[in-house]
This record gives sequence, C-alpha cells and structure tokens, in this order.
Amino acid sequence: MDNIAILQKGTLGNMYECAISRLIYKIAPQTHADAYIGAHGDWFAESEFAGKYLDTCVRTAITDPDNNRAQKALENARIVVRAIIENQRADGYIGGLCEGGEKRCFSVWNQAFTMIGLCSFAAAFPEDPLAAQAVEAALRIACYNASIFGSDRSILEGINNGSQHLSLLLGLVRLLRLTPDPEVRRFTEHIVDCIKSSDNNFFGFESILDLRSKKGIENFVILIGMLEYGELFGDAGALSACVRYWDELEKTQIRPNGNGTLHEVWTEGGNEPRFLGLGMNPDENCVAVGWIELSLALYYRLGDKKYIDAVERAVFNHLLGALSDDGSDFAYYQPNFGHRITKTDASMYKCCRYRGYSAVSILPYMIFHRRGESIETLLYSDARYDDGDIELIEHSEFPYGSEASLEITNKTHNVKALRLRVPAEARLDAKLVDCSVGTVGDGFIELALDELPGQFTLRLDFDVETKLMEAVIDGQKYVLGKHGCILLAAETDCPEPEPSDTLNQNTAAVSDYYFERLSALSVSPDAQPVPIRANDSRLAYRVGELVFKDFASAGRQQGKAFTVYVRCG
Repeated sequence: MDNIAILQKGTLGNMYECAISRLIYKIAPQTHADAYIGAHGDWFAESEFAGKYLDTCVRTAITDPDNNRAQKALENARIVVRAIIENQRADGYIGGLCEGGEKRCFSVWNQAFTMIGLCSFAAAFPEDPLAAQAVEAALRIACYNASIFGSDRSILEGINNGSQHLSLLLGLVRLLRLTPDPEVRRFTEHIVDCIKSSDNNFFGFESILDLRSKKGIENFVILIGMLEYGELFGDAGALSACVRYWDELEKTQIRPNGNGTLHEVWTEGGNEPRFLGLGMNPDENCVAVGWIELSLALYYRLGDKKYIDAVERAVFNHLLGALSDDGSDFAYYQPNFGHRITKTDASMYKCCRYRGYSAVSILPYMIFHRRGESIETLLYSDARYDDGDIELIEHSEFPYGSEASLEITNKTHNVKALRLRVPAEARLDAKLVDCSVGTVGDGFIELALDELPGQFTLRLDFDVETKLMEAVIDGQKYVLGKHGCILLAAETDCPEPEPSDTLNQNTAAVSDYYFERLSALSVSPDAQPVPIRANDSRLAYRVGELVFKDFASAGRQQGKAFTVYVRCG
C-alpha cells in the first residue's frame, strides 16, 4: 500500500512492536466500549480515550503486517463502534456527561474524538456491515452539536477558551468526506466563521501568542482540522495560516526534545530553560504527538524537509522517552530535569497514553513517502516498502549509528527519482560501488533511477557531530548535549519518589537532595564527550565524571534521574 512501510527490527520497529502488541492484545476493548454507558460528572473523559483507541485500532488494522494482530485490531474497533451505536442517546448525544452538561468542555471533547474514530472506521472499511451505522452515528453527533451551537457563537465559550469545542472541526470535515450532508456543511462553515471573526482567529494572526487559546493540546487538533477544511472547501488561507503557526512555534517554542509547552500552554519565552514551575517545566505527551502529526501533515502537503526534521527530533527524543519499557504506558509529563514517570494518572491523564499509542501507529507512514514519480526517504530505520512499482529495504541504526544500507528494486520503472533526506545536523554520503551518487538540493540527495540498474544497493554514511552547547538560566551558564537530532541528558543519583499521583511524583523526585546534587554538577562547554558503551543505553558519553545518555534512555535505571542542563564551571 502507498506510503506504508513494514517496520522490522531496530529502535522504531521495536517501539512499534512493543506498544502495538500491548495495545491490541493487553487492553480489553470492552473497557473502552463501557465508556459509552451511563452518565457521569464534569471531568469524565473516558469516551475521549475510547475515541482515540478506536481510531488507533482502525489504523493498525490497515497497516499492521501481522495479519492476526490486524484482524484483532479490527475486531476491537468493531466492539467500540457497536457500543457507540447501542448507547447513543435518541437525540444523538454521546458525550458521557449528565443531563445539563452537554455544552461543557469534556462533553464536546469526548464527542469530537468519538466522531473522528467513527469516521476513521467507516472510511477504512466501507464494506463492513457496521460502516453505514458508524457514519449515521457520526452524523447524529454532528447534528446534535449543530442544534446546540449552530445558531450562536457559544462554541467559543467553553473551557480552554473554547479550543476544546473547536476540535469538532476535524471530525466534521472527515464526516463530510463520507456524506455531503448540508446541515453538517452549514455547521462546519459556522464554526469557521466563528473562528475568523474572533480573537481566536487561527486563520489570521500577528503572533500565536495573540490568540486567545494558547493550549497546545487542543490547538494542534484545530490546526489539522483547518488543513483538511481548507482542502475540502477550497480555502487556501487555511494552509498558509498553519504554516505561519508552525514557523513561529518552531523558532521560539520547541525544546530540544521535540516539544514546546510550559505546563501545556505556549508562553513568552516558553523555550527557555527554567528551574521554577510545576513539574520542573514539563512537556506533555499530547502536545508532542500533536506536533508530530501537524509536522507530518505539512510535509505531505508541501514536501519541505524541515517538517520531517522536526518529526525525527520528537520521535527519537520525546515519543521514545515517554514510552515505558514494557509498552504499557506513556509518560504524562517529561521534565527537563528530574525523574521520568512512565505511568499516567489512573483517569484524566490517560489522554497522553492514547495519544502516544496513536503516534506509534503512525510510524509506518514516517519511513518512506511516494510523491508522484519519486520516492523519498523520511526517517531512517529497519524497514521494507513495496508499492508494486518499487521495493525498498532499509537497514539503519541512525541516529544512533553512522551507517545504513538501502536495497532498491525498480520493478516497473514508473518511479523516476529516489530522494534521500539529509538529516538536520548531519551530513549524508550515498555511495554505489564506492562512488558517490546524486546531487543535493533542498536537503535531499536525488538520484535519477533511469540512469541506474533496476536492482542495486546504496551505502549511506552519516556524519554526525556530538557536542555540548551553552544555555543561560537566570544569568548562569549551563550546557546541554546534542548528537545530531538526539538530545543528551546527564544522569545522576536521585531518591526514589514516594508513591503518589503523576504530577506529585515528578515534583517530589526533584527534591532538595537532587538540587544539591545538581548544583554540584559542572562541565565546560569546551569539554569533548567521549563515547562509551553500555548495555542499557543507545548512546552514552562520558564528560569528566558525568555520563550523558540519549534523552530517551536517561533516568531509566532505578535510583537515577537526569538533567538536560548542567552548570558550567
């Protein structure tokens, strides 16, 4: 299938196997089906997680090379779809809150992700006996919300400055691709009009910090909805607005580990390292996943390498760092220093768990991309791709290793060009029979396949520099380590946190003891990292008495914590 790679071994393949097997075989679908039974209080979000679970199961059923697991994913999806259909209120409401709470934030947010999941199922499996009922259920959700929001602007009055309510846009556009219902179309246009005529105008702004909503989690859902709206309704301004938003965020907010919020929101100087704040200025998993999804969506539309560079940084640092060793959970917050807790809260923070699973299920789309008569390499991994015209078999440990190979079989010669992405902060040399090939342009090495044999192998050599970089915190100089796209973190001893909820664990772990230990750490930015090998890490370097590991590996051992920033001198 186009653009779907089969991940094999290696870091990404292992992450995919670990997480997806856990999702499909260890999490009972009935748990999520039950989310649609009964009415609950204002903070009930289980049907949000159920909608995300449904969407991810559908994607896995499409892409997974393991036929048994793919079939199980489809069966799991059907169980949730049936539960939605059977428990939807007569007027179409399925938000999970008690009567009177239909307009409240989690009610609308729950329905938005439920609608997205239903549309994913119907679009992927249109011949399934449940497909038509899934479309009808999604249509009833849309019409119900149109009945309570469609004649006024209360769509912008919800919590988080209405940004949770605006997430309906993505589900509505996907529903319109399945059924051109005039009422849904009118409601979609109404929401867009509300956005454009408000101080939450994502279509036109001077700065993203001028927008009423700075809530990273919801805003990414809105922006992806805008991209799809712009294509369906012929509004070119939607794409240009998303590009402006992405550019400003990338330049001023995204941290080295591929995330950018300060306690979930965009703030002035939000990219600056600070020692004060809840959870030591943590980065939330939902935000990182939204950044990955928006960046990938923009790359598909525009082909600019910078978007995949951003995806790579977030996948190999944040996403990999959030996943627990057994694949059972994703960390809610990942601080710049402290103790990584790869276990979410029992209820409301499961959003980060299911957004994490969603991102992992998208990995098969992140390796290669067919664009007309050319094929592009995106993230480097161990993977196989075959769309009938061309077969690619890639073996790579990048960004941890410096070499890779790519076996190409041009079956039909319908593919005219192979474009190899040159990763950010790295050089790439592609060789065929010890001769460098291709020309570099726009961050890609391009090979004319008509000038090469129908079957050949490329050897790829990456030149990646490991370095320490200066940072300033409250006037004091610190350093952080980088290995190409990989953020390095210094490990140190830390007391084990007392059992408590996730936020308190993160805060308690950075104790007076830890600050004392941290203040004693010192390294010069001129120091040269010396590579060392350790069985429990992908990258490890020694600088003086400190051990730096890749961000995803740091702090994993019992009694260990990590810091991205180390004091100079």
